[in-house]
Amino acid sequence: MLSQRANSNCHGSPLLVEVDLAEVFFGKGNVDSSAAFAAATRKAWLYVGRVGTDVKEENIVRYLKNKFPNNTFEVEMLPERENSNSVAFKVGADMSLSEELNKTESWPNGVLVERFCFFRKNGLPN
Repeated sequence: MLSQRANSNCHGSPLLVEVDLAEVFFGKGNVDSSAAFAAATRKAWLYVGRVGTDVKEENIVRYLKNKFPNNTFEVEMLPERENSNSVAFKVGADMSLSEELNKTESWPNGVLVERFCFFRKNGLPN
């Protein structure tokens, strides 16, 4: 059964995606822990841009750990554009922090924050 669902691309514009509903599902079964097979922990992924060129991954991790103690973060600097006066990062955090991380007061003044969009090999967003 095919269905079209409205999705949004990385810039918030509506994007129609055709989904085969018969092939997409999430498992609900209980698995013995000795099987060593489980779903990955869901993470909130953010694009953090317009950051000063002197800022490094460690600076952002330190900032976030100070703001949200007892949490872990993944921070990766994205490729720098030629002649750019800023840098950008991909930031991953526990999904439970999603609401707090999407508040303007959680970030330094002037830093741009939005949902990080992963692209598939065919160029379409996930």
